[in-house]
Amino acid sequence: MSDLFKHKFRIAYSRSYLNDVSFMLKGNTLRVAFTSIISGARGLQTAYVTINDVLADKVKAYIADEREDSPYHTDILNLLQAAVGHEVWRLNNRRKATGSLEIYELDLPTELTARLNLMPKLDLWVVRGGDNDYAVISVRDRYLNWLEAEVDLDNDLQALDEHALAYILAEKAVEKLHRAAA
Repeated sequence: MSDLFKHKFRIAYSRSYLNDVSFMLKGNTLRVAFTSIISGARGLQTAYVTINDVLADKVKAYIADEREDSPYHTDILNLLQAAVGHEVWRLNNRRKATGSLEIYELDLPTELTARLNLMPKLDLWVVRGGDNDYAVISVRDRYLNWLEAEVDLDNDLQALDEHALAYILAEKAVEKLHRAAA
């Protein structure tokens, strides 16, 4: 188990890392220590992910009681797995710039959720600063189906903030669903 940071968590087993991690939050940066078992990068590794205030508040609330039955347990699990997964991907692709991971939980505007028949919460992952920058969203529709969409952040899209990216990708996710249903 990684004991680099005070707070401990058990995440899903992988062939790339041991499932016990430790973590800390400093500002809006989540640092996760884990033990890598991939060839060429064995041993203690640290993943960094930038999160928005909504997610930082959830991490703080989880840290306050650290119970497995905490209402934030699943959110923290998903954040830690995303951070470790991105770092493992970065370690496996050392020959190219892979960028840094940013994760946002956003509320969609009411007019957009009504028009697109979506739930108001949306998760956005953005990878910037690498050879292939991209953004991915996952959002549920009113029937509780998960919708996802991804876009490469080239030229014009690179300058957009997280809210604009979320709105564009929400539209794209619904279009993708309609094409699949047709």
